[in-house]
Amino acid sequence: EDRPSQRDMAAYLTDAYNDGGVVLLEAGTGVGKSFAYLIPALLWARANHERTIVSTNTINLQEQLLGKDLPVVRGLLDTFREPVPKEGRPGVPELKAAQLKGRANYLCFKKWAHAAQTPAPSEPDARVIAKCLLWLQHTETGARAEIGLSRDTAAFIRLSAQGAAGCPAADGPCFLRKARADAAGADVVVINHSLLLSDVVMGGGLLPPHDTLIIDEAQHLEPVATRHLGFQVVESL
Repeated sequence: EDRPSQRDMAAYLTDAYNDGGVVLLEAGTGVGKSFAYLIPALLWARANHERTIVSTNTINLQEQLLGKDLPVVRGLLDTFREPVPKEGRPGVPELKAAQLKGRANYLCFKKWAHAAQTPAPSEPDARVIAKCLLWLQHTETGARAEIGLSRDTAAFIRLSAQGAAGCPAADGPCFLRKARADAAGADVVVINHSLLLSDVVMGGGLLPPHDTLIIDEAQHLEPVATRHLGFQVVESL
């Protein structure tokens, strides 16, 4: 389906990639904005080997980007890639995408192994330890979103990479390190506004080096920035 507003948005973003600077765009429902920025981002990555970070506010949009939109765009662009490089010409590398979350979203195997040996853990901790015992046999990401923890999120965070030290464990995986390595090797990295602002507060280091930042759902950036960059004064009676 031809969408003139989508083509216009992609053209504005292409100009921004070529010329630099800041572009502010408002796209209503039905424009198809994710395709409009993913196609220039991946084409730029292929031509210039420069990474783009996409920051969103909601988990739903992150899952849409990684599970649906990025695979479609990569498939479209791969149709223009030479399946077999001509003699004397290097092959075009496969375009890669990754998701990066905050430390509290990844299980720390070292913490979990220690907790599993602790006698008489609390009921929430025991549930999470048991769930992780089965989950660890097949998970590749160690990310909290993969398991149902509607009432045990706090227990998972206690076992997460948040505040972990002396890592990685010698006898198990480090999911946080793997996620960061995947992001460092990706052309497009999808994050959320909270991690973006945490990187600002830390002065950098949480995100892989990147040349372009796209902030989707930017209308939600201000309250997230207020939480990370501001402070609260509470009057005590």
